[in-house]
Amino acid sequence: MMVVNIDPGTTYSAYVILKDGEIYKAGKVRNEELFLLINRLCRLSVKPVIVIEQVKAYSVTGDTTVWTVWWYGRFHERLVSAARTSIDIYYVPRSTVKSHVTGMTSKAKDKHVRMALIDRWGPQTYETDPEEQAKLPKAKRRKTEPGPTHLIKSDMWAALAVGSWFIDQPKEELSQYTAENLMETLRKKPRKKKKSTQTQQQPAALR
Repeated sequence: MMVVNIDPGTTYSAYVILKDGEIYKAGKVRNEELFLLINRLCRLSVKPVIVIEQVKAYSVTGDTTVWTVWWYGRFHERLVSAARTSIDIYYVPRSTVKSHVTGMTSKAKDKHVRMALIDRWGPQTYETDPEEQAKLPKAKRRKTEPGPTHLIKSDMWAALAVGSWFIDQPKEELSQYTAENLMETLRKKPRKKKKSTQTQQQPAALR
């Protein structure tokens, strides 16, 4: 199975592709380039699963968040049209991913996520055996060699965390992370009543 995990951004987005439980490809590219990659993958005979880090709204929303949300919607639109048939797309909040990957609360920092992912997937480099390297020509000698996570850097760690979360989820629980279910949840969510700004007049007897 191929799983494409995306950490969306305003202009560039990070992605990590997991294939058969291993890191197959990773990068951080312009969103338009990621569109092209998605188009190619969605036209394969076996459609990949797409998992995108969900953008959450907070009390203060800046231009960066607004543009990320805009691209977030475009990714969904492009995925649906590129697949031509049904495709599994899931959206998961970063707080959920961080809590799952680190075993900590949603307040876990990026460094904790990175450490947990290295523990799970392996280091970025391995130290080589000096004796074995001495047998090689000088031009081919290396102090280190690539590890399982050597492709991962910067925002790609967030995309890998998304993929790690997905792999661990029971299939029956994934339906709550589809766009349709998220929209239904929002529709059912009760709206907060606005506090009245009008000052109540005191009874005449208390004036």
